[in-house]
Amino acid sequence: MDPRALCPRIFGSMIALSLLSLSASGCGQSPALASGPEEQRALPVAVSAVRSELLQRTTRVPGTLKARSELDLSFKVSGVIKRVAVEEGARVRRGQLLAVVDPTELAAGAAQASQALLKAERDVGRARSLHASGGVPRNTLDDAETALAIAREGSVSASFNLRHSELRAPDDGIIDTRTLEVGEVVAAARPVMHFRALGSAEVHVQLVDHEALAMAVGNPALVTLDARPHEPLKAKVTRVASTATPGTGTFAVELALDDVAARALPSGLSVKVTFARSEPALSVPLMALVDGDGEHAAVFVLKDGHALRSKVRVDYLEGERAALLQGPAAGTMVVAAGAGELRDGALVRVVGEQ
Repeated sequence: MDPRALCPRIFGSMIALSLLSLSASGCGQSPALASGPEEQRALPVAVSAVRSELLQRTTRVPGTLKARSELDLSFKVSGVIKRVAVEEGARVRRGQLLAVVDPTELAAGAAQASQALLKAERDVGRARSLHASGGVPRNTLDDAETALAIAREGSVSASFNLRHSELRAPDDGIIDTRTLEVGEVVAAARPVMHFRALGSAEVHVQLVDHEALAMAVGNPALVTLDARPHEPLKAKVTRVASTATPGTGTFAVELALDDVAARALPSGLSVKVTFARSEPALSVPLMALVDGDGEHAAVFVLKDGHALRSKVRVDYLEGERAALLQGPAAGTMVVAAGAGELRDGALVRVVGEQ
């Protein structure tokens, strides 16, 4: 007879005990594996401490290369152009003759003024003699002396105008443009040539307020021409505006090029200027940031084996680090690798440190 029919309750109990024994033998091989399910739930991460360090902050802004001295040259007097001595693009030396207004009328005026001065001197001499002998009253002598003073000033003015019938270079430089020809009648003060001094090129940029406040005269920079992106030029800050530019709210900053040869580059070139400076900052690895939105982001702070989401404000990025305006204190451990896979409060297992 089948024993199961005789004692079904006892036989069922034996099967249950056998299954329990097999289960215990398969899952209880060593005490170390007793926490296996919890370990499997913990996500592996690498961590890093929030650092308080000096970071090299880099600012890159567009700018324009300009000559420090750029002038629109014009004649002091009007007249007919008698000679033009230079072409556009010509390099000139200080004092070099550029153009001449026909001096005929001016020379005649200077000669008349000179003769008027001689007559006034004679009149004063005669008036003094007559006044000494009582021949004329004092006011007659005074009038003669006044006329002499006026004649002297007239002679000086006429001679000055005659000298300025010639247009000469104010410094070593280049004539970028000219707008006159021989025989043309020009008016006084009308621009006839654009002059750019050599050896005085500088770079102009506009910085927002917090960048301008961090800038000082003498700060180094690198200038890269858009036309020569692989040939950076060294420069130094020479002026930081003390007043914001109307309409933009930015501050003008000027830089001088260290390379003397580069100072002869054409005015108006577009450039990029890179400023680098060291400043203290709290920083975290760039990969620790999650949910970035402008300056707002988050990191996961390690606490009791869990990753807790913490909001941060990012100031700037430099290399593989992010400088924080607001965030955990220095020394706080944050998740550096694996942060993108975490949720707030996730159980984590540290497998490395950066």
